[in-house]
Amino acid sequence: MKKIYLSPSNQTGNKFVTGNTNEGTVWLDIAKRTAKILEDYDCEVKVSKASQTLAARAAEAKAWGADCYIAMHSNAAGTANKGARGVEVYYCPKKGPETRLLASSVLKELSHLFKNRGLKQSDKLIDCYKPEMPSIIGECGFHDNVEDATLILENKDKIAQLYVNALANALGIMRKDAPPLPKPSTPTTPTTTLTAGTELELKNEPLYLSASSTVRSSTVTGKYFFWGGSVVNGRIRITNAKSRVGVTGQVTGWIDHPVVVIVYKVKAGDTLNKIANAYKTTLSAILKANPGITNPDLIHVGDLIKIPVN
Repeated sequence: MKKIYLSPSNQTGNKFVTGNTNEGTVWLDIAKRTAKILEDYDCEVKVSKASQTLAARAAEAKAWGADCYIAMHSNAAGTANKGARGVEVYYCPKKGPETRLLASSVLKELSHLFKNRGLKQSDKLIDCYKPEMPSIIGECGFHDNVEDATLILENKDKIAQLYVNALANALGIMRKDAPPLPKPSTPTTPTTTLTAGTELELKNEPLYLSASSTVRSSTVTGKYFFWGGSVVNGRIRITNAKSRVGVTGQVTGWIDHPVVVIVYKVKAGDTLNKIANAYKTTLSAILKANPGITNPDLIHVGDLIKIPVN
């Protein structure tokens, strides 16, 4: 079960231009509304105390075993950028693709209500670098802009739901009353034993010149065949034509033994997190097995994705 840590702003000195309130009060309220909605989802939620420092929040999230850390704020333009509006999400790129996926999902959902100002990278903001799990800062609306401040105050429940939608998409969590996911399609790569001539559907598979090569020569995609022979250093020989199976000198190269993965064909509505949950693996494991996926929230129907099963 995923654990979600919510860290609403504690900046009570940042006054809203309307509504006789402040950033800290508003975002603590929205965080609590978000946590309330998440009670209906298959996850656990913790909301930080307003009195906690950011470092203490990061430490608490780690001790609790949080899977993600969401800092919830609104922005301020000041006189230098007067009239600015919209939402932007900060993340630390050094923390990997899961963090970018989380940031992208939050930005996408909040942009249904606010102008999209884009993803922002930072390794200096404490909420970005200090938490050890994927963490982001949502700067949602400008509280010193009348239009944005009004939009926040009049849409607290909607903003909370948008955060929930983003978390559901990024983490693969589902409502407790949701119907079960359909069973994954039959894998096209065998998961037991290989015999000479077994057909393999490969996608961006690293190809090596020998079983002992430490550097790949290229990658291969499409239909290939197990040439035969023994597994050496965890690798097998392949060829690109059925007629070349077992024929001396007709080896295309070596790939990692595919028994440790299956190949899944993406269907409508799939996300990497949903696929990972269905196969009882993790997003990190899938991304490691698919180095060609550079944007984890961008997959297409018909894509072939390797799923680690060991």
